[in-house]
Amino acid sequence: MKVTLHDDFNTINFEGSVFTGSEKVLMNDQVVSKKRNFRRKTEHHFQFDGNEYVLKFVINSIFKYSWTCTLFKNGELIKEFECKNVQDEQPFHKKNPEVIYGGLTGFIFALGYISLNMVLVIVIVGTILSLQYMRQFLLVRESLSISNK
Repeated sequence: MKVTLHDDFNTINFEGSVFTGSEKVLMNDQVVSKKRNFRRKTEHHFQFDGNEYVLKFVINSIFKYSWTCTLFKNGELIKEFECKNVQDEQPFHKKNPEVIYGGLTGFIFALGYISLNMVLVIVIVGTILSLQYMRQFLLVRESLSISNK
């Protein structure tokens, strides 16, 4: 998972892996904070150009793929982003196409029209397509932006 934030002329990148727990924050492609964390909440405190930054990352729901990222500079809230899956607003057949295709594949296999090898190919291809299809429903919304004066 990658999140990119901007503060004036600086680019802040948060990179995290749910598989390894590895997290790092890069400021203008320079690592300023790094740690390993398997929790749903994390905070990174770092300094850059004489400013103190705090980057908070909270996973609101693992199953609904919803998270919030908040950036503080010298104790002042700079930006807050929310990412959520807008797929929940879709009808069942658009939200869960793999269930429909899987059911049809199982039914056709039960009738004896396709082999088990073909079922495995359909399942693998369907899983890959389902993951690609799900990406289009992710929405990142900037809920608060305070510019520095």
